This record gives sequence, structure tokens and C-alpha cells, in this order.
Amino acid sequence: MLPESDQIIPSYFLLREIGEGGMGTVYVARMKASRRGYDRVVALKRMRMSAHDEGVPVTTLREVSLLKDLVHDNIVRLREVIPQPPKLFLVFDFLDYDLKQCLDTQFRNGMPHTLIQSCMLQILSGLAFCHGQLILHRDLKPQNVLINQQGRVKLADFGVAE
Repeated sequence: MLPESDQIIPSYFLLREIGEGGMGTVYVARMKASRRGYDRVVALKRMRMSAHDEGVPVTTLREVSLLKDLVHDNIVRLREVIPQPPKLFLVFDFLDYDLKQCLDTQFRNGMPHTLIQSCMLQILSGLAFCHGQLILHRDLKPQNVLINQQGRVKLADFGVAE
């Protein structure tokens, strides 16, 4: 369910909520009309900020700072930061599942070996790139590994990375 206060975000239509975590709520959103039409579906992460906070949480600053420089095929891409005081929205690539959801819904009896190999290669490729940039993810778990219908894997949630 979409909160009424979040219905209007410039450039995006919120479609549905897909998850809630310690730092915020994630929605599926679609770009409003552009020259190319309604062609991009994104993940929109609404960051939690309470009235007594002094500015943007350090985990959010860390994630934004790192992801703007971590451009790789196997790392979720931060496309835009939308300040909408007192809220902040981060716009990311949208992928259909996280690895836990994928295993729970699509592969209850196990993944095919070729898909396991492909996923592992992509995860390790993303990690190798991070490590090459002297960045440690520090929160690698199935919920932070995103996967789409075509088998593309991307690492996400760099809030505690360093």
C-alpha cells in the first residue's frame, strides 16, 4: 500500500511497495512521460528520517557516495537522488527478486547448476570490482543480491560498506 503523502514524486508514479527495511521502504515506480515514453521501471527507496534527526543518516550518505563511483554490471546502479524534505528518495535499477525471494518462490527444490554458476560468477565479479576499489560490502546476504528474470545479478545495499 502506498502512503498518501508519497503519491506525488516528481517524474515518477509509485506502483507498489516491495519491501521495508531498517533504513527505509522500497517501491516499484515508473518514470512519468518523457520523450521515450513510459519505458523505465525503477526501484525507489524512501529513506527513513525522523523529525529529530540532524540531516541525512550517515548510512545513506555512505551508500550514495559509494554507489556514484561504483559503476559495474553486477552492482545496482544509483540513477538519481530526489530530496523531498523531510524525505529523501534514492532511485535504483529495478530487478525482479532478491536472491532469497528467488530461491523461496522459483527454486524451492534447488537451482540448476548452470544458474548457480552464473549467479556466483556475477556475485564474485561485483565483489572483485568493489575490492579493487578498496570497498568492502559488509552486508552480503541473499536479500542484498538482486536478480532479474533473465538471470542478471546485482549487489545492492551499500549502507554499511566501507
